[in-house]
Amino acid sequence: MGSNVGAGFSHKRYASSDDVEKLGLLGQVDYVDGIPYKLVQVHTVCISDVIAAGHVLYYTSTTNVVTNDRSEAVSDAAKHYAGVAPSDLIASVPESTATVTYYMQMQIGGRNSAVVTNGDDDIAAGDSIIASGDGTCDSTATPASVDPATLIGIAAAADVDASDTVAVNLKYVG
Repeated sequence: MGSNVGAGFSHKRYASSDDVEKLGLLGQVDYVDGIPYKLVQVHTVCISDVIAAGHVLYYTSTTNVVTNDRSEAVSDAAKHYAGVAPSDLIASVPESTATVTYYMQMQIGGRNSAVVTNGDDDIAAGDSIIASGDGTCDSTATPASVDPATLIGIAAAADVDASDTVAVNLKYVG
């Protein structure tokens, strides 16, 4: 059970639910074993009816609502993040599977052992991990060329070819 930052109370931990009351307050940040998670809702439009753990998620134009469908990502120029137009603004990765419209805990920093890759099998430890499409990531060895809006984190190891995943030290996205 993690502490609910700002809530002053704690709930039983559920990975996802159709009832936000079971999870806490939308937008609330919980720390579990030092890893930060944020309570968000899954958008009505995703690349399938259920998103998988480790999928790359994007913020939508609705606060605390996320999707793994890149075409549904925030595109409102008024919602800039640190001066970056948020058309591909990364939210982070889900803790577990969740159904569209459900509420879930999304990991927003720390190490994640299985972020879904695009299947190229070309990621090396230390590469910058970037969003590459609907729910997936890729890498680049040249961090200077990375658009901050697409940066997910740094590869902690080479990708796992058999499962198309990679361990990533996620940037904190609060």
